[in-house]
Amino acid sequence: MARLTLLLLFGVAWAAVNHARADDLAASAKSIPAEDSAFFESKVRPLLARRCYECHSQDEGKSKGNLTLDSRDGWQRGGDTGPAIVAGRPDESLLIRAVEHSEPGYEMPPSGKLPESELQVLREWVRRGAPDPRMAAAAVSRPQEMDIESGRQFWSFQPIVDLPTPLVNDPEWGVRELDRFVLAKLESATLVPNFDNDAARFLRRLYYDLTGLPPTSDEVRAFVELWNGNSSLPDAIPTPEDQGDRPLLNDRGDRARQSLIERTVDRLLATRQFGEKWGRHWLDLARYADSNGSSFNPPYPNAWRYRNWVI
Repeated sequence: MARLTLLLLFGVAWAAVNHARADDLAASAKSIPAEDSAFFESKVRPLLARRCYECHSQDEGKSKGNLTLDSRDGWQRGGDTGPAIVAGRPDESLLIRAVEHSEPGYEMPPSGKLPESELQVLREWVRRGAPDPRMAAAAVSRPQEMDIESGRQFWSFQPIVDLPTPLVNDPEWGVRELDRFVLAKLESATLVPNFDNDAARFLRRLYYDLTGLPPTSDEVRAFVELWNGNSSLPDAIPTPEDQGDRPLLNDRGDRARQSLIERTVDRLLATRQFGEKWGRHWLDLARYADSNGSSFNPPYPNAWRYRNWVI
């Protein structure tokens, strides 16, 4: 009962606040001098629509930085960095500093600095107190009710199960059961596997895929000799004992080559070059950068520590 009472009181208070805010907006619009209202409608509103609404308009569905400029309530509420305008103080208004490109990291619009005549219009508008007769507040988008049951059906939340190995036309192709899944997809698309590459090309593919760098001529020569069974393990490729693996099989068949491939892959996975190549994909996903990337391009101190940790 007490909880229900609190909810009712909260609802009444919320409605009262919204009603008072609407009254404040209406009263504020009526109090704007006719000259200032005409200045806004003839010069400021068209300028905002032409230069800003593409990225900061509730009607357009764009609110970069959670900032909208197609309503008075939008710039008063501001975005992620707070109110965009300090009425009467152009030099303290983030919007003015952004369009003048004097605030590093917030240069707007991104396509280039506005002409001086348009900058003067915006400065004059803010100097007058940012008169804005627009009464309608931008609608605030709120998340819909969360569907827990639907979310539980997402693939990553499904229990792990042992799938039956698919039937394929060429069961001798491949080494492990995983290869059967690959071949089944190929066959379903009426494709057939390519012929095996020779040892040198295969090694180059391993190197480029895992490290992004080519193998040296000595590494290629050593790998080819091992592939053909004409050499013992050279220094260029660590011995199985060094890797903690079982010794290389003595026969020259597929099992020996598979063992050679596995050790070579393990060696490449342990290199720094592997971290440098594939860490870039994670850093791109995390939107990593050493600097801001704007016109002034200020650096992010110590950002390299995260980069090195990923690698």
